[in-house]
Amino acid sequence: MAVGLLGMLFVAGCEMEAPRPPETFEEAEAISRRHNATPEGARYERIEILEHQKLIGIQRMLECFASVKNPDPTPFQMILAITASGIVDRVYLEHETNVSTCVRDDVLGQVLSPPPFAPFYQGLSMAFQLGEAEDWNPDDAVNEPGI
Repeated sequence: MAVGLLGMLFVAGCEMEAPRPPETFEEAEAISRRHNATPEGARYERIEILEHQKLIGIQRMLECFASVKNPDPTPFQMILAITASGIVDRVYLEHETNVSTCVRDDVLGQVLSPPPFAPFYQGLSMAFQLGEAEDWNPDDAVNEPGI
């Protein structure tokens, strides 16, 4: 009986294949939209992602603008792939600029609150309004969840 049960578990395990991660930004974006359309996904975005951005996002964005030569303020979108333990293990960029690659490199490996299901795909839109440094206000950095 134990051998039969073990054999059934092995066969069942072989049939359950992990889903293939998206290969493109567009594929990841479609999954992100589906995830955020669920009640759990919408709550996670509203509570966890927005709070994380308020605490960390603007400071890191400023660090990227300060650390790259001739920072490109072109708006961009990115999708975070978040593991069950809350680790950002992949970032999909709509297009690359020196600022978007800096942000991507900084976000990779960050630990967020565990999502409601995993992998969880979260979209972020980044846009900037730059002026003189003495006139800069954190509210000028638009860092919106969702796409």
